[in-house]
Amino acid sequence: MKKGLVGESIIDTGFDAGIYANLNLAEFLEGSRPTRTGSLQAAGHSVDCEIFTVECHVVDPHSKPLLSLGGVEVYCPVDPDELSEDVIVGRVILNQLTLHLNGKLVKVLV
Repeated sequence: MKKGLVGESIIDTGFDAGIYANLNLAEFLEGSRPTRTGSLQAAGHSVDCEIFTVECHVVDPHSKPLLSLGGVEVYCPVDPDELSEDVIVGRVILNQLTLHLNGKLVKVLV
């Protein structure tokens, strides 16, 4: 049986990777096997991460999948203090989308 997690995210055009985890996402991935490990550079220090590959979709407000993004790497910091408050979506995903930016609102054109 597949399990899933739905939630909002913050877009960070300065983040080169796919997804940076928050506590909810890290707990969702707990017990899963990472595909690899790696590190990210953040504000003058290195963040060691377990990297998981997960199937991702853009969904509508009713959680109905609208667009498959395929397998996306999720960076989950080994140190819980390094977890983000929000899930962060980076350029690996953004480069697959057509976006309309208007202040705080982002409209994904499918």
